[in-house]
Amino acid sequence: MPVAFVLAGEGFDEGRVLEFLRGPLAGYKVPCRVVPVDEFRTTQGPNGVKVQKIRLRELAARLEDPHRESGAGR
Repeated sequence: MPVAFVLAGEGFDEGRVLEFLRGPLAGYKVPCRVVPVDEFRTTQGPNGVKVQKIRLRELAARLEDPHRESGAGR
């Protein structure tokens, strides 16, 4: 399930964001969900600051199955 994570302020409306994205993007590129987060967890790498994408994948998996535990299957 494709999910987009965004830093959103007051008045965030997932439906309006999805409606906006459907205009310029091909249908297969539009996410199923747009989820607001307070911050992106990051780590310092040799080429600069990197977003911890594994954390976003874990969050997306929990959204799909709320009973799934973080890191299950590892």
